[in-house]
Amino acid sequence: SWRLGGGKKAAVKRSGQSQGYDLKSVEQRVCEIYDIEPEDIYSKSREKIRVEARSLFCYWAVRELGYGLSELGRRLSMSHCGKPGRTDS
Repeated sequence: SWRLGGGKKAAVKRSGQSQGYDLKSVEQRVCEIYDIEPEDIYSKSREKIRVEARSLFCYWAVRELGYGLSELGRRLSMSHCGKPGRTDS
């Protein structure tokens, strides 16, 4: 099960993929925590709740599932420094 001890960015379980977690399950869990829809994670909104949700989504995807920042940046249409990326390429 997912746990959030010590704050929203606390590590969940190590080796997330070996526990059966994938990007979709991370997305669903983040949406449950923040009471948002999946499209809110992928929106370019700078509303605090969406920014925090995106941050947690990226944290878990990188730390628990081993995704690279570049890959997540492409999925979120964001550059490596967290600014909206170009989508017309």
